[in-house]
Amino acid sequence: MNTRVLIVYTLLMAFAVGSFPLLSAHSASQEDLARLDQEIALLRQQISGLRGESQTLEDELQILAHEMKRTELTLERLDIEITALEAKVADVTAAIEKQQEEIGRTRAAIAQILLAIYKTDQIHPVVRLMDAAQNDLGAVFDAASADTMVNKALFSEIQELQGLIVTLEQERSEQTQTLGEQEELKRITGLAREELFAKQKVRADLLSATRGRQSEFEKLVANRQKDAARIRTELYFLEDLGRGLPFEQALQLATTASQAAGVRPALLLAVLQKESHLGASVGRGNWKNDMHPRDWDAFFQITQELGLDPDTTPVSRKPDYGWGGAMGPAQFLPNTWLGWKDRIAQITGHNPPSPWDIGDAFVGTGLKLGAAGATVHTYETEWKAAMMYFAGGNWDKPQYGFYGDSVMALADYFQEQINILEADTSNKKP
Repeated sequence: MNTRVLIVYTLLMAFAVGSFPLLSAHSASQEDLARLDQEIALLRQQISGLRGESQTLEDELQILAHEMKRTELTLERLDIEITALEAKVADVTAAIEKQQEEIGRTRAAIAQILLAIYKTDQIHPVVRLMDAAQNDLGAVFDAASADTMVNKALFSEIQELQGLIVTLEQERSEQTQTLGEQEELKRITGLAREELFAKQKVRADLLSATRGRQSEFEKLVANRQKDAARIRTELYFLEDLGRGLPFEQALQLATTASQAAGVRPALLLAVLQKESHLGASVGRGNWKNDMHPRDWDAFFQITQELGLDPDTTPVSRKPDYGWGGAMGPAQFLPNTWLGWKDRIAQITGHNPPSPWDIGDAFVGTGLKLGAAGATVHTYETEWKAAMMYFAGGNWDKPQYGFYGDSVMALADYFQEQINILEADTSNKKP
């Protein structure tokens, strides 16, 4: 065999690209997830049914018990999903490292082939042919054939390198998506744990206040219904504002948005408060560090139209993995806001509208919920609309279901407050 061909063949064998093992099957038990989904769905249905019945202490305690159980099951499900995602991240990370090693070896092989070609090419082709002819005429054809083989080997290695790089980018994309989903589930888990503690406290307080007696519960309900003045001045807190505003004022804003969008004020109040609460870092970020580059142009357009300095205009901070950059109490991303701003301007009269203006934020939320089906005032349609507000096209993923559950529970609370205020207003009319 020609010396040059032998060198190249040896190098190719030394730097040959190995095959990659398939990702380990770290998938969560589908049977466990299916069982949990069925139990959660059943509890959701039972809670909805109990809320439509007459109000008794037993019903109230049963609702709380169902809600706590549903949250516990949700946490169990989230733990399974997060564990599975952690394993998937580990597998993909290992595959990426392996891919990078193979790319390094392939590049080294190409470099060695190019070096061998360079050294050979320093000898004039005529000289090489004459040297070969001194042996025999067949050696002349061997030398020409060797050049062809080397060129083919080089082309093959380059093609292999391109394929490795494409695969590497795909694996990196999968890793990014998985880490983002993992971060989202951790946020929901935190929300679920907080809500479970709150429900436990509500149950303890209810038992303490009523001493387990229906008569005491009825007195408690009566006192609630008389306490309209307290409800009006109760603070409705939005993280983005860094302060609360009187519930009556928040309700007025929600009612205005409701009339324009056809969405219940209670649902609007619940979604806005939940979105703001989810963003513990709402209003503490900066576009340079926290916003995805795809939203930069839209953000610059919004701030320019409003006469704001983009460098000092707050947006949500990005979580540990993924992107922030959402604006105002309704947590609109810049490109999404631009899609709704003309309709918001028609309703509020603010042209341009501002995602940091509370009234504009309420209207924007109402329009977005309405487009997702919340104009049909049933539990199912409102739950789905809230889920679409949160997760978009992934609204039907079971692991995100707790968001819709918690929004609807909060909407029920606000509806109770609204009913008390409406009854108080009716009683005062001559």
